[in-house]
Amino acid sequence: MQINSLPGELFIWTNVEHEYEADMNHWYESEHLRERVLIPGFRWARRYCSRQGPRRYLALYRTDALDVFSSPAYQFAFRNQTEWSQQVFTRMRDTMRRVCSVPHVGGVGTGQGGILLELPPNLSHDLQGQLLSNLGKLAGVAGFHWLEPVAELSTPLPGGDFGNLSPMVFADVLQPEAHAQVISMLRNLDLGASTQVHAFDFMREVRAADLVQAPH
Repeated sequence: MQINSLPGELFIWTNVEHEYEADMNHWYESEHLRERVLIPGFRWARRYCSRQGPRRYLALYRTDALDVFSSPAYQFAFRNQTEWSQQVFTRMRDTMRRVCSVPHVGGVGTGQGGILLELPPNLSHDLQGQLLSNLGKLAGVAGFHWLEPVAELSTPLPGGDFGNLSPMVFADVLQPEAHAQVISMLRNLDLGASTQVHAFDFMREVRAADLVQAPH
C-alpha cells in the first residue's frame, strides 16, 4: 500500500501563555475545529489536555488519506489562516506540529483520556508488532493508532521547529490505571528507558459526519 493512500493525521501539541489560554480554547471550540473538519477528506478532530508534561494541549485531526494534506482545499486553508488563527499561533509556545501517516489502527472507540508514546527511532518491525499486539491486550485501552511523521509535510507553526520526527503511538484509554499498564508493558519489551509516555484527559471530539448532517 502506498503511503499517500494510508489514513493521515495532523498532530498539534502546544503550550500557550496563561493569559491567552481561555482565548485559545475559545478559538478551537468556536472556529478552528469546525473549520478544519469541514475540509474535504477530514473525518474528525479531537482535543486532549495533559495532566503533566512538556506541553499542555494536544489536538489530533484524522483524514481519509495522507494526500488530503496536499489537496488544494487544505493547502488553501493552511496558507490563508484567519486573523484569529494567526493571533493564536503567535501566542502558542514550543509547538510540535506533525503530519503523520497512520499505518496501524487497533481497538475501537475513545475513552476518558489518552496516552502518547514517543518511541525511539528505527524500531524493528518485530518490536513494532509486539508493541501493537500487547497494546491490544490491555484491559484499559480502548483503541490505539501508530503515527509515522512525514518530514516534508510537517511544516512548523510560528515559534515551533521540526525537532524529533520519530514514530509515536496514541492510545485512547478507559481509566487512569491504563497508564501503569502501558508502563509495565514497555518495560517487559525493554522499551521503558527509550520511550517517553505522556497522559492526557479527553476534552472534545468534532466529527465531519455530524457537521454535514447538522441543520443549517
